[in-house]
Amino acid sequence: MSTSEQIAKVRSKLLTALDAVRQELAKFRAGEPAVGSERELLVVIDGLEEMLSGLTNAQRPQAPGVGHIVVDTWPLHSPVGERVLEAEYAYERLK
Repeated sequence: MSTSEQIAKVRSKLLTALDAVRQELAKFRAGEPAVGSERELLVVIDGLEEMLSGLTNAQRPQAPGVGHIVVDTWPLHSPVGERVLEAEYAYERLK
């Protein structure tokens, strides 16, 4: 797989995760149960956006480590958390 194909795959994973976390944030703000607190969700969104912008740099910044929030505080086997972890792992593997 070429580098541009790898980047496209990672971008897709990041966008999928970002969409899922934004939906959770909307649920939280509507008073519905969500996987994390508003602050956690916002930090994860910022981290995913940072990784997305990092895809365009030749020297990609290190992943912000939002997976720790997922693993340490979100419910086990959360589909949203799994998407975030997959996206961050794929980003880290690009280096």
